[in-house]
Amino acid sequence: MNTNKNDNKRIIKVLIIDDEEGIRVGIKRVLQNFILDVHDFDQKISFEIETASNLEKFIEVNQNKNFDIYIIDYLLPDGSGIDILNLINNTESNLQIKIPIMITAYSDISLTIEATKNGAFDFIIKPFGPSEIKASIKKAIDYLLL
Repeated sequence: MNTNKNDNKRIIKVLIIDDEEGIRVGIKRVLQNFILDVHDFDQKISFEIETASNLEKFIEVNQNKNFDIYIIDYLLPDGSGIDILNLINNTESNLQIKIPIMITAYSDISLTIEATKNGAFDFIIKPFGPSEIKASIKKAIDYLLL
């Protein structure tokens, strides 16, 4: 999380991992135009967004940056969102808090429980709209700032 002390702006780094290009582009578009004004902390939050289409790309992109929030599809062509959750949990991060949000087309309670046990902060069922993404991101930001 980058902070500009002069004007109380923070940039939150987000990595979107989904094999569907339309989902990646849609979420990126929503977050690029989303400025979150957090009055309790006198902060304006904007987002730096990167994307990955599969587990291999996630590993490549994630090793070079410290992301704050991960939006992870459950089913990927070369692995699962649970694999990504485990990689995030096992990465040394200098005590940086990382918030994984799981997205999926499968609304199975056992999947939700498994994802939560493996560190998912939130769980969003496809199809979803901008309001669901924004609400989940706002909860994640509130948690990051506490």
